Amino acid sequence: MYEEGQGVDKDPAKAASLYLEVEAIADSITPLENGRRPTVMSANVGNHSQAIGSAMLALGVCYAQGLGLEKDMEKAAAAYRKGANNRNATAQYNLGVMTLYGEGGLQQDTARAKVLFSLAIENGDLQLAKDALKALETA
Repeated sequence: MYEEGQGVDKDPAKAASLYLEVEAIADSITPLENGRRPTVMSANVGNHSQAIGSAMLALGVCYAQGLGLEKDMEKAAAAYRKGANNRNATAQYNLGVMTLYGEGGLQQDTARAKVLFSLAIENGDLQLAKDALKALETA
């Protein structure tokens, strides 16, 4: 809404602030497993998962592009991971790209990137993920 100015004045900072609020709420309700946040495959916050995943994707984009927040690729990767944990296909794809190239403080890991692209296909049938996975498998 604020990010694109739908029905309100465009305000990337306000949008980012709201995404940060969702992140704080999600962090408070997402269970820890052995003191760690759940993995991509194990996270589940019930019927809020889709909304949290979408908000974390948007927060990641804000950090990656410096929209309303200072550009910070490590925070972008963390937000994408939270979106991926909540089965957001685009967050899984974006995290896969960052993992493939070792961006945002992530270790470069082609095998992990393939897993993330496969999850993105499974959860959203993304053509970009299909293309990336095909390119990696034929390389």
